[in-house]
Amino acid sequence: MVIAHRFAWLIDQLEHHQVVTTMPDVVSHDCDNPICQNPSHLRVGTATSNRREWVARRDIPGSPLRDLRGARGRAEALRDAAKTRADLATVIDDGMGDVDRLQERLW
Repeated sequence: MVIAHRFAWLIDQLEHHQVVTTMPDVVSHDCDNPICQNPSHLRVGTATSNRREWVARRDIPGSPLRDLRGARGRAEALRDAAKTRADLATVIDDGMGDVDRLQERLW
């Protein structure tokens, strides 16, 4: 079995005529969306760098990684909202804790 984002990375490499002899151990997401298959959001990494990046982004107020529903729950809620044309900002806000909802925007 191949995880979908790893398969997307492989297809992208082959489409760009890259020679792939072995699959990398880790293909990281830049967007923190577990169901994302966009090759421009994927890159080869290491388990250590992937974990380090996750920890750093997890502490950013409003980060998708702080969503109380978890990454998959957030992605599914956004998908369902898009299907029904619901307000995406409200759906995103629903998954955030008080600290994230009350955090003032700095920019």
